Amino acid sequence: MLSNLSTYYGEQSIPGRSGSRDSGVAVNGVDVHDSTDSSCSNLGVSLGDRNAVGFEPVAICGMGMRLPGGVNDPDAFWDMLMNKRDGRCPVPKDRYNAETWHAAGKKRHVPSDHGYFLDSSIDIKNADASFWSMTKKELEILDPQQRLSLEVVYETLQRAGQKPSELRGRKIGVWVGSFGGDRAELDAADPQTVHPYNLLNGFDFMPADRIHYEFGFMGPSVTVRTACSSSLLGLHQACYALIHGDCEAAVVVGTSIIYSPTLTATMNDHNVLSPSGICKTFDAEADGFVRGEAVVAVYVKRLSDAWQVVHYDGTESRCPGRSDPESP
Repeated sequence: MLSNLSTYYGEQSIPGRSGSRDSGVAVNGVDVHDSTDSSCSNLGVSLGDRNAVGFEPVAICGMGMRLPGGVNDPDAFWDMLMNKRDGRCPVPKDRYNAETWHAAGKKRHVPSDHGYFLDSSIDIKNADASFWSMTKKELEILDPQQRLSLEVVYETLQRAGQKPSELRGRKIGVWVGSFGGDRAELDAADPQTVHPYNLLNGFDFMPADRIHYEFGFMGPSVTVRTACSSSLLGLHQACYALIHGDCEAAVVVGTSIIYSPTLTATMNDHNVLSPSGICKTFDAEADGFVRGEAVVAVYVKRLSDAWQVVHYDGTESRCPGRSDPESP
């Protein structure tokens, strides 16, 4: 795998382990620990070969997102990529007090007072109680990750040309890749203020089940907790479910919101975080990774099903106001 990456990016050295510091290896040298095995050979399998063993392509029909840098939709994300911007910013005041946790030499501290956080244009605290089936009290207590996931999934379905209300009772699956348990930690900090609704914030099954229930889907509902690979594994499982007929379509969500410095400080103790607070992926100066926030979703179908239903977001007709049919 390391050799394949080196060939693609034209680099002589890339990190040997994701996120760890001082772990560069010489790709062309004899000390390379190449983890390539039989599974890696599948990267080069042709579409024809995959079809021969029952593989069917999967189409991404819609997407939605909340990303650092004020990115709230695919157009803004594309603009960020084309203009080579990133979403690095100081730790927001409503997350935690970075000044008290960012102190060199302290036994447990965060390595930087910066990170990749959702900015103030994204309200993580409030929601329209009239829009969802939950009570106002439940919405107030609801983990913002779950609420933002509901909003992003709704937008994703709209961009796919689907009316969410028309999908109720349909065999739609939900996979949510979730990272961290900050909200459960904060809920447990003061047992005297815990409300019965807090119970639903802490269980691992709730991120997917919340979406599944609110939209009335009838397919599989799975929350994936495999750390950094959660959303990718969720997409992998959703594709297999589509191919095997477990669902007619699937919503795949990835979510991570940082409310507490505890996990960041713990990860820093393991020397996996960048002291500079800057991600330098595939760069010789890479010194670790930086934690970030995001809520993203995609709506996927088997390609054959996606072709059968062409979704139009809208049409338009214009006339230049001149009667001459030969006029430019």
